[in-house]
Amino acid sequence: MVEFRRWKVSPSELKLHYIEKWVAGKSVLDVGCGLGFYSKYLASKGFEVVAIDKEKQFKSAAFKFKIARATNLPFKNKSFDTALLFDVLEHVADAKRTLQEIKRVVRKRVIISVPNDDDSALTQHNLTFKHQKDTTHVGFYTVKSISSQLRKYGFRIKLIKLENAVSPFLFARLIRIKAIRALFMAATYVMKKFGLFDLPKASSRTLNQKRKKCKNFAKLST
Repeated sequence: MVEFRRWKVSPSELKLHYIEKWVAGKSVLDVGCGLGFYSKYLASKGFEVVAIDKEKQFKSAAFKFKIARATNLPFKNKSFDTALLFDVLEHVADAKRTLQEIKRVVRKRVIISVPNDDDSALTQHNLTFKHQKDTTHVGFYTVKSISSQLRKYGFRIKLIKLENAVSPFLFARLIRIKAIRALFMAATYVMKKFGLFDLPKASSRTLNQKRKKCKNFAKLST
C-alpha cells in the first residue's frame, strides 16, 4: 500500500495559520520551498517572495525561484523581512551555518517548524515517532534543544509551541490501561500482517544511531 502524504498535494492549514499571524513586512524568503505552496500563497496576498530549494522544482510567474542551499544563501545582508523554514532544519547537517545565514539575511522575523523529537513517553513502550525512520532526517529537535540553539545564534523567541495531532504523552498514559493496550497491540498486529503500515520501533540500535547523528547538535546546544 502506498502511503498517502498530504503535504505533497496541499499546504498545511496549520502552517498557513502561522503565516497569517506571524509574517512581518513585505518581503519573504521561503527556504526549502519544496512544491512552493506557501510561496504561492504569500505571492497571492501581495508579498514579494523569493523561494529557494537545493533542486530545481518549477518555474513560477508569481514569485522568484533560485537553486540554493540554506548553508550558503546568495543574498545580501538584511535582504528580507521574514524567512520561512518549514521542515528544513531536520534535513540540514550544519544547523549552525544555516541559522547564521538566516540571521544574516533576515531583518524582522523567522518562522520555523521541525518535527518534535521528544519521544521519551513512547520509548518505554518500544515506540517512537515515524519521522525517525526518514533517512533524510539528520537533525533531531526538542523544544529545549531548538530554543537553546536559536538563542545561541542571536534569535529572540516570541513563541515556541508543540503542535501534534496526537500527544505522545496522552497516548503513553492511555496505553498503560491494560484493555486499551491489548486493543492497540491487536490492531497493530492485524495492520502489520496485512501490510497496512509499518510501525517504527525505538530499538537500542535506532536510538544509538539517532544519538550519533545528533552529537554535533548536542554539543552546540549544551
